Amino acid sequence: MALGIGIVLSMATAPLYWLHYYVLLLIPALWLLSGPTSSAYVPGLAAGAVLMSSGIVEFVFRLLQWREAIPASIALSWLPLWGAILLPLARVFAFRSRRAGPRLTGTPARARSRC
Repeated sequence: MALGIGIVLSMATAPLYWLHYYVLLLIPALWLLSGPTSSAYVPGLAAGAVLMSSGIVEFVFRLLQWREAIPASIALSWLPLWGAILLPLARVFAFRSRRAGPRLTGTPARARSRC
């Protein structure tokens, strides 16, 4: 998971990235596709990232004569993968917060000093 977060954040924040670097998306995407998931959306989002960065979308855009969208579709292929990474993390954090129970805020009445 940490490797996937690192790869996706690197791609999202890099000012210059060549299109062949998007092969690195395959590492977290295939990992998310191969493992059991708690959400039905994770495999679909990971598969979407693989398809967007593979060039299949380029073929469709060439048939539709919409060549301007090809670089953007490849460059934004990290977005579905980011969603696929965040869904399991959100579930883990929600489980931990439910397990921890409600938190008390402020100072208890007995501990307050009297002025």
